[in-house]
Order: sequence, then C-alpha cells, then structure tokens
Amino acid sequence: MAPTTIHVKATSGSKITVPVELSVTVGELKTTLEAADKADTPSAQQRLIYKGHVLKDDKTLIDEGKITDQEYISDYYKKQDTIKTLREEY
Repeated sequence: MAPTTIHVKATSGSKITVPVELSVTVGELKTTLEAADKADTPSAQQRLIYKGHVLKDDKTLIDEGKITDQEYISDYYKKQDTIKTLREEY
C-alpha cells in the first residue's frame, strides 16, 4: 500500500503533514509525530480526533475511517492522570 499524506492540526495551532501508510495504528502515528519532532506533546499525551471522534491507539487508520488528503486530524493535549501519577510516586 502506498503512503498517504496525513495532515494534523497540533494544539499549538501549527499544521503538520506526515506521509504514513493507512495500515499503521493510531499509536504508531502518534509515535511518528513525536519522533519526527513535529508534535508539541509526547505521544502518550496526544489525543487524535478525526471527524468528531477520538482515534483509538490500537486501531489502524483504515479501521478509524476513510482519511483523505483534504481532511485534517486534530491533535489535542491530554492531561496526565493525576491519581495514577501520585500512585507511581509512592
């Protein structure tokens, strides 16, 4: 399968374009954004939204819907779970 150009609107307001295959998982896309230093938040704290619904990390981009070059995925910062963080410290 040939790579598709994915457009992502970051929380900073910047627009990011990355080539990916639609067979990758959402989690892999988040890692790609972080590794390319194109995301303003770590992959674990990214929440990608497409057509009004949150994309699940374990689903592929194909599973999540027909994403085209003319549409954007939104990238939002997800706050860390405060309770989980406190538990890890103790």
